[in-house]
Amino acid sequence: MSEIENNSICHSDCQTSNMIDLFLQIKKIKEEEKNKFPFFVNVIKSALCGSNLKETAHSLILSDLLQNMAIRNSFVRTFTNITSNDSYNVIPEKEHIDVSLRGDKKFIIIENKVNSADEQESQLFRYVQTAQKHGYNPDDIHIVYLNPINRDVPSDFSTTDKETKESIWNILPEDNIRVFSYKVDIIKWLKEIMSVTNEKEQYLKSALLQYIDYLEEKFECSTKYENMNSRIEEAIIKAIDVQMCEADEKIIRCDNAIKEIDELSTKLKEIRCLFVVEQWKEEILKIYKDKFKIDVHDEHNGYVELRIMQNNLHIITLGIEDGKLWIGIAKGIKNENSYKDYLSQYSSNNLNEENNDLYWIWINDGDIINVFRELIDNTIA
Repeated sequence: MSEIENNSICHSDCQTSNMIDLFLQIKKIKEEEKNKFPFFVNVIKSALCGSNLKETAHSLILSDLLQNMAIRNSFVRTFTNITSNDSYNVIPEKEHIDVSLRGDKKFIIIENKVNSADEQESQLFRYVQTAQKHGYNPDDIHIVYLNPINRDVPSDFSTTDKETKESIWNILPEDNIRVFSYKVDIIKWLKEIMSVTNEKEQYLKSALLQYIDYLEEKFECSTKYENMNSRIEEAIIKAIDVQMCEADEKIIRCDNAIKEIDELSTKLKEIRCLFVVEQWKEEILKIYKDKFKIDVHDEHNGYVELRIMQNNLHIITLGIEDGKLWIGIAKGIKNENSYKDYLSQYSSNNLNEENNDLYWIWINDGDIINVFRELIDNTIA
């Protein structure tokens, strides 16, 4: 190894070490500040026993709130460019859309990414197709895309048709696609609703208060977090050493720090992949005992496969690639058509094909073991 290569590796290791030290320092600051907080109870957080509220639950809460006409009108005014009045049916979790508002004239798609769920291939494109199949013109189809923190637009992976490469940006008017964040926009909107809600609406005000409180805890953005966030900002500025720099150098150092964090995040995601597959293996063995032989394959750069064998024949593969989950069935297996029929229920697209080996689909986190059980219990079990 050359001296230059050795120095580069040492520099990279040092940068990683500095980032880890910063994370540990931030963790310590959070612990110190949170110990100063007054007594606090949030019934949603308590009921979750340490888990996150699932995106489906957030969507159902939003859907329930939108059943109220005044709140629904406020949402439409705030998050779309629609100025005309329309009556809407509020429909949660139908045709794979998180929440949709279906009116006489307008179709509003609400895509909820509050927990940063991975985008699915051609996801938003399929939703626009769904609206068109129901008879809505492109000018009357609207998308409200809800990120957790930022207002980053959805990627081509989600907005573009897999086969034709056509994009929703070429179908809908640009202003019909709007992106907001829970941390900034949804919390602010919920507070505005609560401020104008009649005092007699005690249950509604109570629900709004608890949900706002839950979101502010999730994103650590209520007033009680101000000192903690200020200390964290100071620690970051000190760590990237920009106190005495000119503005352009500060930007360069921030960009370098972001790159280092992204690289470390990528490495953590790769490690997480291994833990996810390990969990799958444990769950399958717990349910089916010795019915299947399970092997881990192709561990590299955030890609792992878990192959399920029966009587020495490969039947099903569970996979993870860059954090996205997929499940596939081996071609040529017994009851292949039954497997394909059940697998098709979980995808709006045709099944993907991998050479002569697999039929497969992308799938939501948390659902993959349930899909596996459906396949097994309805085909060979």
